[in-house]
Amino acid sequence: MCLFKIKKLIIEFFSNIPKKFLSIILMIISGIFFVIMHSAVKYLSQEIHPFEIAFFRNVFVVIVLAPLIIISGYDIFFTKQPKIQFYRILLNSFALICFFYGLSVTELAEATALGFTVPIFATILSFLLLKEKLRLRRFSALIIGFIGTLLVLRPDISIEIGSLLIILSSVLWSICLIFIKQLTITDNAITISLYAGLGLVPLTFLVAIPVWTTPNI
Repeated sequence: MCLFKIKKLIIEFFSNIPKKFLSIILMIISGIFFVIMHSAVKYLSQEIHPFEIAFFRNVFVVIVLAPLIIISGYDIFFTKQPKIQFYRILLNSFALICFFYGLSVTELAEATALGFTVPIFATILSFLLLKEKLRLRRFSALIIGFIGTLLVLRPDISIEIGSLLIILSSVLWSICLIFIKQLTITDNAITISLYAGLGLVPLTFLVAIPVWTTPNI
């Protein structure tokens, strides 16, 4: 009974906040946590292979979501778009593996900057696939972001494998964002996050087995 009260309070709290403002705040918070995650991956990759780090990252996602699973009940596992969930999980797995490995062999500042190319690719794909309007302001931001990416990559000097992997992961993640956009039509955010957390565990575990080392606590 207490869990249902907590769920009701959470829903009431977020429902009183304007959706546009809430979206901006949540995106900023997620951006901060992404930078923290990047720093942690870079630090841990000195002793643990990035494939193994990717596996543990997904395990911890499931652990974090566990209270929400308990509160929401079995309905959280129901999805009306299983095919899109599968495609999203598959691409997300490859994107995470590419990004973590690229991050381990690339300077943190460069990796973070290249990781922010996801909105650029996502904007292009949303225009091409979802027929979203690309106004002058968004188009200008797209051009500036692309120029910034070229400055970070410095193609006139050389392009390292780590940078290429991060760019590839950004492209894959942007496709995943299109899938997520479609999933939000029928599934709630917790269900989408849960499928990503659970779905990414098997593939990342498979690639982690050949390079597995038991972490020291």
